[in-house]
Amino acid sequence: MKIVHIDDHPLILFGVERLIKLNFTNATLVSCETKDFFLKEIKKDTFIDLVIVDIKMEGFDDLSILKPIQLNSPKTAILVYSSMPEAIYGARALKLGAKGYLNKSATPEEILKAIKIVLAGEKYISNTLKDILFDDLADGQTVSPFDRLSAREFEIISKILEGMSTNEICFAFNLKPSTVSTHKAKAFEKLQISNVIELQNLAVLYGL
Repeated sequence: MKIVHIDDHPLILFGVERLIKLNFTNATLVSCETKDFFLKEIKKDTFIDLVIVDIKMEGFDDLSILKPIQLNSPKTAILVYSSMPEAIYGARALKLGAKGYLNKSATPEEILKAIKIVLAGEKYISNTLKDILFDDLADGQTVSPFDRLSAREFEIISKILEGMSTNEICFAFNLKPSTVSTHKAKAFEKLQISNVIELQNLAVLYGL
């Protein structure tokens, strides 16, 4: 069994590595601290059982990190392990193909539970995310209006919230200005907003 863990915080890597080695003695674990090392690893070996990944790292744009994993190793289970808001990113991660979303505030016991569930081929949903999804279902609404956005629209909106200009977004994603403008307009329409100030207020409201 092979597990790959990517995180740019050495203490997190060390803690998870220790936990896995103590509880999965037959596992081969590769810890990656940078995007380049991680991409080389998944391209080198497509027989990876589990990737544990943080979605907020230099060189990756939130959930876009899932794409190279799915392209290079489609059968690999993905467990997102991040400090990003579960209410915003949890359901979206599952929708994009992750097997689970685990917040970094989770206890070692909960981390082990999530890993075992995902390795068994099932989806791990934390109690927090279950409550969010249940409330969402009961209300007949989406967890967040941001869940209405496509993956590309969400990436562009995230960059706008970071203060990036249209030209900077074009460079980041290798897109034409007209394409960025189209995605932005569609996202604004779905979010029912008309300007960046309203976007910022909505983002604060939903913890983005």
